[in-house]
Amino acid sequence: MTNPLIKIYDVETDTTTEREMTDAEFKAWDDGNKAKAAKDAAEAQAKSSAEAKLAALGLSVADLKALGL
Repeated sequence: MTNPLIKIYDVETDTTTEREMTDAEFKAWDDGNKAKAAKDAAEAQAKSSAEAKLAALGLSVADLKALGL
């Protein structure tokens, strides 16, 4: 499998160069994507849990917004 391409723009010469990511660059890029996906999933889970707790109390997100919270 080939790694994704990187575009490098040189302002001084107004040229664009494309090259394949090195294995180290690809690993760092991939690790960052996986970390972001895990963070997004945790945030979605926390939001869902909070909404479920509100529902158990008979409240909704709209109720809290109406109270200014």
